[in-house]
This record gives sequence, structure tokens and C-alpha cells, in this order.
Amino acid sequence: MRSIKYLALLFVILSMLIPTVATGQERFTDVGSDYWAKTEIEFLAHQSIIGGYNDGTFKPSNNVTRAQAAIMIAAALNLDLEN
Repeated sequence: MRSIKYLALLFVILSMLIPTVATGQERFTDVGSDYWAKTEIEFLAHQSIIGGYNDGTFKPSNNVTRAQAAIMIAAALNLDLEN
């Protein structure tokens, strides 16, 4: 449940930072056109902020760890991670 809250918070933060754009393509086989976050998932994948699995799925019901959320936020904000 906590991971879902982190993912929802991430979507809210990112939606304020970058405009949502539809790609017009099915990128992940398990994210249907009627999925509530399809546009956001496709946009973030196009920006290389998130990615899917090698089998072409995204598995949106999987939990997001704190580390994964931190990586996504750092990628979205183009943070310098050298130090």
C-alpha cells in the first residue's frame, strides 16, 4: 500500500514538472488503452525515466521500492549523481 502512495506521489510531482503527451503507440503489452495511468506511463517511458521488463510488459501492479522512486525522481529532475 505504501508503494502505491509513493507511485501516486511521483505521478503528481512529475505531472507538475512535465506536460503529459500521448505517444500513440502501445509500448507495454500489459498497459491497455483504458488503463488509468497509460498516458503517464508511456510519457515517462519515452523520457527514459521508467522502463519495463524485457518481455515487453510494465507490470503496473508491482510495488515500487524507495530506491526505484528515488531513481525515477533523480532522472526526471536531471540531478547530478556524481557525488
